[in-house]
Amino acid sequence: MAMPAQFFPTIMPTVLSLLHALLLVVVSARQDGRDSPPSLRGPQNGGALCPLSPGAQHFGYIKLSGGINGLYYRYFYGIIEADKSPQTSPTFLYIGGGLGGSSIGVATRLLGPCRMDSKGETQLLNPYSWTEDANSIWVEAPAPTGFSEGPIESKLSAVA
Repeated sequence: MAMPAQFFPTIMPTVLSLLHALLLVVVSARQDGRDSPPSLRGPQNGGALCPLSPGAQHFGYIKLSGGINGLYYRYFYGIIEADKSPQTSPTFLYIGGGLGGSSIGVATRLLGPCRMDSKGETQLLNPYSWTEDANSIWVEAPAPTGFSEGPIESKLSAVA
């Protein structure tokens, strides 16, 4: 189902605010000479999503206000550093498509550093991982998709 054209001009300020906030988190950490802000710092090798991966992983929330009533939304994000040379690797942003399209779900099943075996019992390194040679930012959007939090609206006009 296609989204009405009037939806995009109203959602873009929220998306741009979210991207700006995420970039500030990453840039401020790099300028301070740290790999990441202390509150988001994960293990130097691997992390909660994929302990087998050599790339550091960081997860957190960014709180933004938006919508007609100025309600608050908490967007969950994950930053997974490249397995090889994260300081010089390119960075991509992944935002899942539509309601229920969890970005973290895609990171755990398809494109992230690990995947599950065919029985769903053991984690394995993903040979097709996008994070092998690129840093990544995964955002659960729109709220309340995945781990993101926000009011549930029953009509598109309520968020536009």
